[in-house]
Amino acid sequence: MTMFEITPYQLETLSSPINETFVIVVPDRKQDPEDRYTRWLKNSEEILELVHEGFIKDITDQCSDFIAQMKESSGREFRAYEMTKLAKDMFLNPKANALIH
Repeated sequence: MTMFEITPYQLETLSSPINETFVIVVPDRKQDPEDRYTRWLKNSEEILELVHEGFIKDITDQCSDFIAQMKESSGREFRAYEMTKLAKDMFLNPKANALIH
């Protein structure tokens, strides 16, 4: 069994109350400059790791109307996520947050 290590980006995502529910743009090689595509792809992969570990839940299907409106206005694909209770308790609880930082 391997131990999961949280990256700086993942820690920043989990420890920011503004990220309890959030939307990210899906990287698109055809639309994004290479440096942005690479950065967004890496961030997307790190978010998926958090989903796999149970810290974040993919709620894109539950936000389909909102996602469709965003796609219509921007021409981009998006994914929606929500922090799980586990993540909120571990990263947004003031006592736990003091231990992390």
